[in-house]
Amino acid sequence: MSQRYPRLFSRAKIGPVELPNRIVMAPMGTGLGAGDGNYSWQQIEYYASRARGGAGLILVEATMVEMEIDPAPFLIKISLNDGEDKLPRLTDMAEIIHYAGAVPGIQLSLGMGRQADIADEKCPPVSASAVPAFANPEVTCQELTVEQIEGLVAAYGEAAGRAARAGFKLIEMHGHTGYLIDQFLTPVWNKRNDAYGGDAEKRFRIVRELLSAVRQQVGKDVAVTFRVSADHKGAGRNLEEGLALIRQLDKAGFDAVHVDAGAYDTMPWIFPPTYFGIAPMAALAAAAKKEVAIPVIAVGGILTPEIAEGILQSGEADFIALGRPLLADPAWANKAKAGKPETIRSCILCNEFCVGRVLTFKTISCVVNATCGREHYFQLEKAEKPKRVTVIGGGPAGMEAARVAASRGHRVTLLEKASELGGQLIPATRPAFKQGLYNFLCYLRHQMEILKVDVKLNTEANAQVVKYTRPEVVVLATGAIPYIPDLPGLHSPEVRTARQVLQEGLPGGGSNVVIIGGGLVGCETALHLSEQGCQVTIVEALDEAARDMNMISRLALLEELQRAGVELKTGLEFQEYSAGKVICRDQSGKKEELSADAVVLALGSTPERHLVVELTGQFPFLAEVGDCISPRKVGEAVHEGFAAGWRIS
Repeated sequence: MSQRYPRLFSRAKIGPVELPNRIVMAPMGTGLGAGDGNYSWQQIEYYASRARGGAGLILVEATMVEMEIDPAPFLIKISLNDGEDKLPRLTDMAEIIHYAGAVPGIQLSLGMGRQADIADEKCPPVSASAVPAFANPEVTCQELTVEQIEGLVAAYGEAAGRAARAGFKLIEMHGHTGYLIDQFLTPVWNKRNDAYGGDAEKRFRIVRELLSAVRQQVGKDVAVTFRVSADHKGAGRNLEEGLALIRQLDKAGFDAVHVDAGAYDTMPWIFPPTYFGIAPMAALAAAAKKEVAIPVIAVGGILTPEIAEGILQSGEADFIALGRPLLADPAWANKAKAGKPETIRSCILCNEFCVGRVLTFKTISCVVNATCGREHYFQLEKAEKPKRVTVIGGGPAGMEAARVAASRGHRVTLLEKASELGGQLIPATRPAFKQGLYNFLCYLRHQMEILKVDVKLNTEANAQVVKYTRPEVVVLATGAIPYIPDLPGLHSPEVRTARQVLQEGLPGGGSNVVIIGGGLVGCETALHLSEQGCQVTIVEALDEAARDMNMISRLALLEELQRAGVELKTGLEFQEYSAGKVICRDQSGKKEELSADAVVLALGSTPERHLVVELTGQFPFLAEVGDCISPRKVGEAVHEGFAAGWRIS
């Protein structure tokens, strides 16, 4: 047991199954399947690495039990018609997770129902009732017949039995986030007037039948849990209804409840972004814990072992589920158990390369962990002949290149012109809602120390300085500088870049702020300033703001801006600033003036490339990474930094 986190690393049982600790890997779609509905070896290694990393229970992503009534072609399947063909690879998955030190569990799904990705009149999705499809509300879902429901129940039981024969010790029922089972449980979506609809007991009938079918197949040695949306956050049920449902789950005989929130209609709650704060759904688990005797699993934005231990110690939950944090660092649990939380690579709750990629039919990855989903390929082997490597720039790209190169045994010098490491991460982590990103910055800085990278701060690089370090390899990570257009008034003392404002604050004492540029940086700066008490207006030339973000985080950020009273003016192009007035024109050419005590520029960046010409041809190997190539976001910087360090031979 860990002395620092005794509750987190105590043994505990879910039904008949004992876990080595209270850390659960939450199920998340990966897109890593083999294409024929089987698990790929790439996918198995992805899960195995989290098992080796110390998680007590690995919940494999939602797996389909039936593919004709409600097909989901992009999901893994152990379905009725071809399930036995999947048994060999299913067994490989379970056994390898077990051999890696964790208990293998699997989440089984009936399907997406009204939330199917495609909805048209020729092929409408099925649902509990004839309700509008989520993807296209003009299409009405096909109400499942009693015969179809009975077929789904039978398929679910057979799939559970197949998973148990393969070696899975826990079956989680996918009853959350507005998927098909959830649609039966919610009166907004279940309007049936037969035995499967009506009051709460009748709506719950399908769950009772599913649980009975599973129990008959898996026997007494396999645990059965239910993942539930305790609050749809405005889409379906409220918390009071959710708690009533959770009491039904306890009474029905489930071994644990896994408590989350949201549905596709309120999608940010399915993957809470950084703007919702840390552990935003822990309160739901705490409310459930007061209602039931069975174990409660908390999930959602639980970034650090301290937070996890606190939730357990306070009695708000019995287990902690980690999804995105285990993408960022598969060894999260082992590092916490060793009492070294500072070595954990923190999730930044951005949803960019995890959920964002999967929703666009790509394979899962992670902004801060380039090996995520590619564990079978990216191995940091020690270099046969260590080289002298000089990295220019101490932002995320430069520090990641230095970290990877040093991990492989190369001798690394890092030159940074500023007085501290971080680059654009320094202003980006100033808002209170960017705790995950700040944790990641601290991780990178700590890695420079423990890997003994020779960091030289306050050092402006040029060819002579770089040659003094005698490098065999040079990595150029000089980043970018804010773009300031040549327009009237932008050099006035009231005008600052977003980077300056985040680091130094606003000029003077004004609180009426106009931000020019409504991308990610402009919108996050606006939210930050509004939390400081400023009245903020965003001016954006495009028709929509925050278009450079993934859908889930964008929706959340725009909602938070609206809640904070930030005024968003789109389709308005900045012209000039003069005497406290921001002058703009709309798309028809009409002039509009806005009063401002301060103006903040968030118009993008320009690559810092002055060293490229000076250094090209001077050294055996020169690599460029991050924003000095083209200004983008932290994910591209980290991944390119990783690649540079990884490929040094």
